[in-house]
Amino acid sequence: FFLNCFRVTHFLHPAFKPSQFVLLMPVTRSKQSSKSSTPKVLKTRSQDERRKEARRKEKENIDREKKKKDMIRSLNENQDVLNGLDPLKEFNKNGIRASSVFMHACKLTQSDMKNCFELVKHNMKERYERVWGWKDSTKWQELTDDDARFIVVKGTVAGKEGEQLLGFVHLRFEVYEEDGEETLYVYDVQIQPFALRHGLGTYLMQLVYFIAKKFQLKKVTLTVFKENDGALKFYKNKLGFTVDPSSPTPADVSSGQIILYEILSKRC
Repeated sequence: FFLNCFRVTHFLHPAFKPSQFVLLMPVTRSKQSSKSSTPKVLKTRSQDERRKEARRKEKENIDREKKKKDMIRSLNENQDVLNGLDPLKEFNKNGIRASSVFMHACKLTQSDMKNCFELVKHNMKERYERVWGWKDSTKWQELTDDDARFIVVKGTVAGKEGEQLLGFVHLRFEVYEEDGEETLYVYDVQIQPFALRHGLGTYLMQLVYFIAKKFQLKKVTLTVFKENDGALKFYKNKLGFTVDPSSPTPADVSSGQIILYEILSKRC
């Protein structure tokens, strides 16, 4: 399966000109001034209040965005989001005995990173070539990116000797560009072909969702090729994912283009 943001106006009365009616002029002009200036003062106050409200909302937006970025930065600095959740790290079902570990990409051994790369290449290369094209170097850079985080599952399978890599999730904590929400974006969920249909994929995605809820992220997001009917049914029918508002529609693309993937999400 591929899983793939003043001035307040001052009113001055006109200077009075000397005349034979000088004693009457101030009274007359005072009444005129009262009638004419009051609406202007009210208007000025209203404008000032709108400016203050606009500044207040702008500050709230800045503070909100800062809070989001601080949360994501904290999660990215977290060395083990599964710390203290030992029971959730174990999987023992349908002949598979395995354990999960959360790691930063830079902490994976060269051997483990190579095994993850070879697994996604084996499972996905043909699909990539039909949709986006495949380059070893591009996928390697994606997997080894500083922001890449992994849940790696190792264990044994009945009928096979020795412990080995059974699967992994490549995920990232980020503020989703399309809607500005804090999301756990799943780039890959890859399972060894011999370990499929043993419940391992469901287990991993439930673990991912638990992490998102634990850290109060808004949703889990992923990308699926439309031709991967099995994956679409798995995410939509079994796990409750729906098409994300950011997923492209025919109206979003040029005439004649075919949309070959969907963006799915599940609210936390």
